[in-house]
Amino acid sequence: MTPLSLAVLAALTGSHVSAQETTMLEPVIVTATKADQPLLGTPNSVTVFNKDQVENYRVRSVEDLAKYTPNLKLDSGYGAGSRGFLSIRGVGNTPGSMDPSASVYVDDVPYHDFMTYAQPLFDVKQVEVLKGSQGTLYGGFAQAGVIDIRSVLPGKETKRSVSLDVYSPRNTRATASLSGAVNDVLSVGVSVLDERGESFIKNVTLGKRSDRQQNAVRLQGVLRPDADTEALLTVLHHSQRNNGGSDYLPVNRATYNTYSGVSTGNFEIANNIEGYQNLDTDAQSLRLKKRTSGVEYTVVAANRESKSKSLVDFNYTPTSTGGLYASSSDDKITNQYFETRVRLLPTSSNDADVTFGYSWMKQKYDVNNVASTSSFGGFTGVYDLIKSNGTNNSVFANARMPMNKDGLSMIGGVRYEKAERYGQNGPSDFRSAPQAPYFWDGIVQPTTIQSNQVTWKLGLSNIMSNGADLYAHVATGWRPAAVNYYSEGPNPRTVHKEKSMTYEAGYRHATESQYLSAAVFLTKINDYQETKYGANPGSGYLANVAKVEIPGFEIEAKQAVTKSISVFGGLGYTHARFDKYSEFPALEGKPLGNRPDWNLHVGSEYKTGRMTYAATVVATDSFYSAYTTAGATTKVDGHLVGNLRATYKEKDYSLTAFVDNVANKEYFLNAGYYNYGASQPRGQVGLPRTVGVKLRMDF
Repeated sequence: MTPLSLAVLAALTGSHVSAQETTMLEPVIVTATKADQPLLGTPNSVTVFNKDQVENYRVRSVEDLAKYTPNLKLDSGYGAGSRGFLSIRGVGNTPGSMDPSASVYVDDVPYHDFMTYAQPLFDVKQVEVLKGSQGTLYGGFAQAGVIDIRSVLPGKETKRSVSLDVYSPRNTRATASLSGAVNDVLSVGVSVLDERGESFIKNVTLGKRSDRQQNAVRLQGVLRPDADTEALLTVLHHSQRNNGGSDYLPVNRATYNTYSGVSTGNFEIANNIEGYQNLDTDAQSLRLKKRTSGVEYTVVAANRESKSKSLVDFNYTPTSTGGLYASSSDDKITNQYFETRVRLLPTSSNDADVTFGYSWMKQKYDVNNVASTSSFGGFTGVYDLIKSNGTNNSVFANARMPMNKDGLSMIGGVRYEKAERYGQNGPSDFRSAPQAPYFWDGIVQPTTIQSNQVTWKLGLSNIMSNGADLYAHVATGWRPAAVNYYSEGPNPRTVHKEKSMTYEAGYRHATESQYLSAAVFLTKINDYQETKYGANPGSGYLANVAKVEIPGFEIEAKQAVTKSISVFGGLGYTHARFDKYSEFPALEGKPLGNRPDWNLHVGSEYKTGRMTYAATVVATDSFYSAYTTAGATTKVDGHLVGNLRATYKEKDYSLTAFVDNVANKEYFLNAGYYNYGASQPRGQVGLPRTVGVKLRMDF
């Protein structure tokens, strides 16, 4: 199917963006501008998941959002180091950089680092995926977009909920929450998660599957001394364990089987490494809101520490012979964040809506990598001792200015941001002295670089009387200059800042039975920060590519066909290509790694009495791995996955039976960032056929 035919199909079917009622689509309130406002009239492309949709689609983690969000590509890497990958509209993070292009926010607190892409979703009120540059409100980590997560906050009413999800192969996921008022001004709540079971990948050499487990607990207290004051305190602990083997598979199974001398099938791997991937995150945050005399004040302060320990097999061979065999890593990221902003509250639709503020962020990244066996010169020991940190200081303003009484407004914003980055690598067993031509040829000396940027946004928005809105804007974005702590030999120790400009126009239309959203865009990036790979397997360094261009579009829709039947769907298309690449001209016109051109979801629901039956299809185009050397890459096939669901719902509880990936298709989410040898391309694989039941009670 061509992108055009897919677009037509998505437009005729529909989307989950609005509430899943078949007779009336409820109004959706979003916080895309850091203020509550209706989705209709928001001058930005936004995909919204409400609480019911998170439950119905079994969105267990942040990466599950990519199945049902046009132009979102996300895989967590199970929290192991910097293997997580997040891109929106083809703009994404790069291995070797601590600065992502898109951010995850939870209750106004940013999660900028790659480890926290593995965080689970539980007790969620709403998730918004904001597409395109959000730099004026969110800063240098948001030139691609923002995933904004809002949790269910404690209130005066006592609320309890429990859920139990049992699914193959021998996995369980249980959640529980309890919240209510302590007195007239204080409400507290606790939410817990326990998930455990077996990996869906079988190690045919060890004859077993790895054990997987994660636990999380979130404590929240809300103080509301009066109607205009709110203080939210959140404490979170998340622990993830994956013991017994790797969750990465060879992309080219036939080549892998020939290389290893072992015959493997779908969701199978052969190695003798008793590996593990562990992640622990502790976070605390405080958010204060106060309204007085037409002004709303907000202050956010947060602290977070994430620790990741892993033992991984690089070559995926059943024996320990040949090459760099296994590596253990001990990583830690700490993050502190502070923001204060002021919003001038409009008293009518004819008044300006203005927000301005200040933010500060500090992030520290420590890596200790140890090779347990190596045939490169007989070395065994520490080969990376990375220390990296950075700070960001920003002042910003954002406004919506009504131009007439018919719904036409001017939208705009500006932000001045200053960033400082520090990084080094070594000394270590490998980086004690130059040893060209190996990729560990010398210590990366302590290096500091500063950069600053003014980002801006300017456009128009028009809310029409027929339940539709139009918007168009131009927005800039950036990623700060960086220290190259994987630099090789004479290659630069620093990387220039990355700058982008996005042109976007969009349309939304909503009636009682129909919702349609469409947007077209063009993003141009200068000095794109990309990993360049050297002549030796696994060697590489961060550097700037001259130009990247990404045109595309996205469509989401929902249609109530009858009182019982509704159809929905969405399509995203991007054309992410290297435009100018003077060092490797052969790559000009080639796609960026791990960016499929399109992704699609289509589905339908049928309701009769207390029963709801649903079927969805999720599809993604083929894509290419990251480049191991100039021009060397691996094509990864696209996939089409079908899912079925049947739900019985009473007033206080629901029981759901489901089958995901009905055809048991083996498909990959990413490939090639850790590609050691052209004969062994590897990637993170999606879920196989999963059969299960889920019970949920709210009382």
